[in-house]
Amino acid sequence: MSDDPAPRSYHRVITVALVLLNLLAIAYAIIESDPGDRDHYFREGSFISWLFAAQMFGASLMFVACFFAGNIIPMEEIRKRDTYGWLVFAAGFFVLALDQLFRLREQLTMVLAGSPGGAMPTGTYAMLKVVAAVLAVIAVIYFRAIVLANFRMVMAFVAGFWFLLLVLVVNMLFDGLGLSRQVMAIVEGSAKLMAMAMFLSAPFDALLDRLNAAGARARWAEAEQKRLSAVKEPATRPPRVQPKESTQPVEPETKPEPETKAEPETKAESETKAEPETKAEKAKPDSKPK
Repeated sequence: MSDDPAPRSYHRVITVALVLLNLLAIAYAIIESDPGDRDHYFREGSFISWLFAAQMFGASLMFVACFFAGNIIPMEEIRKRDTYGWLVFAAGFFVLALDQLFRLREQLTMVLAGSPGGAMPTGTYAMLKVVAAVLAVIAVIYFRAIVLANFRMVMAFVAGFWFLLLVLVVNMLFDGLGLSRQVMAIVEGSAKLMAMAMFLSAPFDALLDRLNAAGARARWAEAEQKRLSAVKEPATRPPRVQPKESTQPVEPETKPEPETKAEPETKAESETKAEPETKAEKAKPDSKPK
């Protein structure tokens, strides 16, 4: 599960919305019925019965969705075979929905009592309810890994079982409490709807937790990939700026002419320069008197 506290509010929103929806349905069924027939909408095949069956079908579909989500987005603490618990829960709610619509328990009670078409034995009917409750508890214990992975799901199951226990107690103590048929039908139908609100919120919470965990895991993987790429990538150098090409014609470079070295003087030239006196100067007479 994700540790992100942001999406935790949807758990309360879903549970409160389902509870309010069922409370409104119960109030509508009581108010709209006649004063002498308050349990009219709580009887088998009536409004409350159909709403209860519809929510059971919805819970079955949500458990199937949890199974596929558990395979696509696996959790480390849940084994592969434990994910089949979602299908077991889905099958259980599907059978309960069919029982609510077609009264399978009543027909089975008649067959077990050996009186098809006769009066329904109350003891056998209550025994079947006890057996169904025990099988549900065994399934929850056997597939406890997927249940304990979500604490809110555990609380939802516990609350739902308490409402079902209330129904069982009312059925077993019906004669001793001296309740009328109308009161018993209203209490039983209301308790079933409240239990169904809890059971339906459980797979909703589990599915949304898996989707939220998948989103958190994807965000973590993206951040980890960015961190690793930043560590492995060397420091980026500034790009080299290439000089722009000039549009003016380029003149060819003129090479400087090599300097001419002075040739060394010949021996004749050096002797000529070194003569102190010319022949004419030697031919001049001596101007001094004798």
